Amino acid sequence: ADLCESVGADALYAFTFDTLAHESTLHARTFGADGTAAPATGFGAGAVGAYLRETEALDVDSVVCEQGHVRDRPGLVRVRLADRVWVGGRATVALDGRVTIPDRSDGDDIVVA
Repeated sequence: ADLCESVGADALYAFTFDTLAHESTLHARTFGADGTAAPATGFGAGAVGAYLRETEALDVDSVVCEQGHVRDRPGLVRVRLADRVWVGGRATVALDGRVTIPDRSDGDDIVVA
C-alpha cells in the first residue's frame, strides 16, 4: 500500500521469469493498494507485456502470464506483443448476482446485507 501510494498507483503487478509451468513466460501476482489481491488479471498482464515490449526485454511475439496459484485460482493470460498489445484468455464466471442499494429516502445511511 505504501509503495502504491508513493507512486500514485492503484495496484502493484509483481512478476518473475521463474515460472511453475514450462510453457509460461512469467509468474505474476497483483496486489491492490487497498490490500486486495486479484487471482488473475488481464490489466496487469497487458501492462507488463507493454513494458517488456517497450524495454525490449524479450525477443518474442507473445508472453504467457501464470497467475492465481497462491490463491488456489490458477489462470493463464496470453499477451501478444505486436504493433499493439493484445490480451486474451479464457474466463469462468465465479459469481453471478445483483446488488441492490436502497434509495436514501428509505431511512438511515447504513446498508445491512
